[in-house]
Amino acid sequence: MVTGIDPLEDNIRTADQHKSFDPILAKRIQYKSSSLEEIVEESVETFDVIVASEVVEHVADLEVFIKCCSQVLKVRELLLSLLGIFVLYYQGFHLKARENI
Repeated sequence: MVTGIDPLEDNIRTADQHKSFDPILAKRIQYKSSSLEEIVEESVETFDVIVASEVVEHVADLEVFIKCCSQVLKVRELLLSLLGIFVLYYQGFHLKARENI
C-alpha cells in the first residue's frame, strides 16, 4: 500500500480523482490531507520509503522535517538529495551534509 500526503485538500481531491481511473491503482494508493509533521505520532516506524519530491524546498523547518521522516521510517536512515547540490544523511539524531560531487 502506498500512502500519499499533502496539506492541501484540493491536491488530495485531484489525486483521488486521478486514481479513480485505474481500479488496480485505486486499491494500492491511499491519500491523506495532512503534513508529515501532523501524522508522525500515528505513523511511527510505518513506512519503508519516503519520496519527498519537490517538497524539501517548501518546508518551514528542515531539521524538524528530517526528524519526522526518520521517525516514520521502519529503518531510521534517510538520504536526501537537495537540488543535486547537497546530500543529507540522517541517522539517529545526527545530521550530516556533504557536497554531492
